[in-house]
Amino acid sequence: MADNMTDTGTEMEPTTNEPTTTTDEDVAAELERTRKALSDANKEAAKRRKQLEAYEVAEAERKAASMSELEKAQAALAELEKRATDAERGRKAALLKAAVIAKAGTLRFQNAEDAMHFLNPETLEIGDDGQVPGLEDALKAIAKERPYLLQQTGGVGATNPGRGNVEGETAAQRRARLFGAGEADSLRANGGVVWPNKT
Repeated sequence: MADNMTDTGTEMEPTTNEPTTTTDEDVAAELERTRKALSDANKEAAKRRKQLEAYEVAEAERKAASMSELEKAQAALAELEKRATDAERGRKAALLKAAVIAKAGTLRFQNAEDAMHFLNPETLEIGDDGQVPGLEDALKAIAKERPYLLQQTGGVGATNPGRGNVEGETAAQRRARLFGAGEADSLRANGGVVWPNKT
């Protein structure tokens, strides 16, 4: 049966896995070709960017030219309205901040910025006179909910003498002690020299 098989006549050539040797000159030549290709690609990209920029400018000019006078006026009006709205929002925020700082100081908040964080500015309106009706009630509600935001009063301890409490000598007593007011001896008056007594 093996004799009945016919030979197709194709023989496989043996493959050899011999390493190809590359020299430094081959590597340098390949590196130079790669650099040239990269340089050409960068030049082409720069050329395309310039064409795109020119196209965008031309398109903007074409749109501006195709606009009617009414459309141009409407676009300008929309831009001015946007600017006016932004300016009004900034003015309102500045007035509200100033009002909160003033009112928070009278209500003994430690930091007015803390009060600003807990206020909802959308619920407050600024009057024509610059006053903010309802601000004091809103701040009082914040103070009631978060008493830790207020300055503490009366906390007297070993290292904290308390606010508003006078401790120690008064200014008059200090002057008398330092400058010797009421001394009968002229050498001791006004901080003079004290000589030891000879006995």
